Amino acid sequence: MVPKAFGLIANVASSLLIVRGLSVDDVGGYTLIFGYYMLMLVLSDLGINQTVLRYAAKVASHEEEHSALMNWGVRLKFLSLCSFVLLFLLLAPVVAEVWGSASLAPLMQLALLTGFASSMLAMPIVYFQSKQTFKQAGLLIAMQSLFNLLPLLYLQVSGKWSLVAVVISGVVSSVLILIVGLMMMPKKTYWNIDIFKACIAEPKRFVLAPFKREFNSDAETLSPMRYLLLTMPAGLLFALASRVDVWLMGYFLPKFEIGIYGVAQRVALPLFAMSESLDGAISSTASAIKARGEMSQFLKSSLKTTFGLMSVGILYALLVPQAIPAIFGDVYQAGVWVSTLLCARFVVGMFGSPFTWLAYNFDYAKAQWAVRVAQLLAIVALNLTLLSHWGIFAPAVAWLAFETIGIAAASGFVAASLKHSQTSLKSK
Repeated sequence: MVPKAFGLIANVASSLLIVRGLSVDDVGGYTLIFGYYMLMLVLSDLGINQTVLRYAAKVASHEEEHSALMNWGVRLKFLSLCSFVLLFLLLAPVVAEVWGSASLAPLMQLALLTGFASSMLAMPIVYFQSKQTFKQAGLLIAMQSLFNLLPLLYLQVSGKWSLVAVVISGVVSSVLILIVGLMMMPKKTYWNIDIFKACIAEPKRFVLAPFKREFNSDAETLSPMRYLLLTMPAGLLFALASRVDVWLMGYFLPKFEIGIYGVAQRVALPLFAMSESLDGAISSTASAIKARGEMSQFLKSSLKTTFGLMSVGILYALLVPQAIPAIFGDVYQAGVWVSTLLCARFVVGMFGSPFTWLAYNFDYAKAQWAVRVAQLLAIVALNLTLLSHWGIFAPAVAWLAFETIGIAAASGFVAASLKHSQTSLKSK
C-alpha cells in the first residue's frame, strides 16, 4: 500500500492534468477511447491472470515449477492479446460510427497499443504477487503511474494539449514500463529457449499447462488447465459487464455527460487501487491455503485488514467527491454524487474480497459463470431502464448492484461449502 500510495497521487495528478488540459468534449472522447481499449484489455485476459496467480502462489517455493508456470502465462497472454488487438483494430471504425464519433476511430486503434502493453504488464505484477513480495509489485504499479504522468507534465509545460497527444503519451509510457517490468523478472519466466524449442516441435505445448494438480488444497480438484477453461467464460462475461456503462452511454448520452462521468470515475480511482491492492494480497494468500484448518485463521486476519480499509474507504467516499467542483471546475458539479456511488461500489467490493477468494478453494470456478451471467443481466437491465431517466447516475447504481450480487453469491457459496464439509466430517 505504501508504494502504491505514490501511484495514487500520480494518477490523481494525471486525471487533473487531462481534465484541465482538454475540453469537456475531448474528455468525453478520451473516456470513449479509454473504454474501448479497456474492453480489449479485459476481454483478452480470459482468466489468465487469475489462473496464473492462483497456481503460481501454490508453487512459489518451487523455482522450476514457478518459472515454468509463469512462462506458460506469458505465452497465453501474448497469444490472446495478438488475437484481440487484431479484432479490435478491424472493429474500431464500426464502433466509432455507432457512437457517432467516426473521427475517433484512428485514435481508438492507436490506443490498442496501450492496452496491449498494460495487459502484458500484469505478468510481472502477478509474478511478484505469487511470491508474496508485495513491495516489488506495488513499486512496479507506482512506477507505471509515474511513467503515465511524465508525458502529461510535458504537455502541460509545453501547452501542446490535444486528444491525439494524450493518446500517444499513453502508448509511449505503457511500452516503457512494460520493458522495465520484464527486466525485473527472471528471464526464464518469459523467455526460455528450451521451452520455445519444445513448443516448436510440439505446438500444443504452447498452450498446455506445465503441470496438473499436484499442489492443490484438500478442498479443490481443478488442474490449472481446467481452472482456466472454467474461468474463461466468466472472464468474458466480466469483460462485457465492465464496459457496459461506457458503451451504452456512448449511444444514449452526449459526450458532455460522458465527460462528467469520466471525471467521477477518476475521483474513485484511489479506492479502485486500494481494492486491487487488497485483492492482490488476499488472492495469493488464499490460493496458498492447502488445508481446511487454515481457513478460519485466514478469514480472521483478512477481515481485520478489510474492515480497516473499508473505514478509510467510507470516509473517502463521503468527503473527497464533494471537492470535484473545486478541483476540476463547476462544470463537473453533476459528478459529485455519481462519484460517491462509484466509491461505494469499491467499499462493498473490499468487504467481499476474502469470501470471493476463499470460495475458489472450494471449486467456485465451476459456478462463477452463472454468477457472472446474473451480474451482466443486472447491469445491462439497470442501465437500459434508468439511463434515459437518471443519466449518469444509472451506471453508478448498476455497478453497486453488480458488486452486491457477486458478494452475496461468493459468501453464500463459502457458507454452504463449509457447512457441507462439517457435515461430511461428522458423518465420517
